[in-house]
Amino acid sequence: MPTDLQENEEIQPFMPAEPFVPTDVLERSADAERRFLGMTAVQRFVIMLLLFILTVLIGSLLLVATGKIVF
Repeated sequence: MPTDLQENEEIQPFMPAEPFVPTDVLERSADAERRFLGMTAVQRFVIMLLLFILTVLIGSLLLVATGKIVF
């Protein structure tokens, strides 16, 4: 029985002769230069703008709440 398995392995090796390269990796390498975290430049700009506005609003509310600035 073990000799039969060894003969079959010699005829049909377990690993293929050519290395496997997924096609999505090749496509992703071209897009990797233009994208960061999977977002386009416009999407990153909108996220950063919203974070900036949120920071300004929270800072203003804290200044009003602590009495450092009065309307």
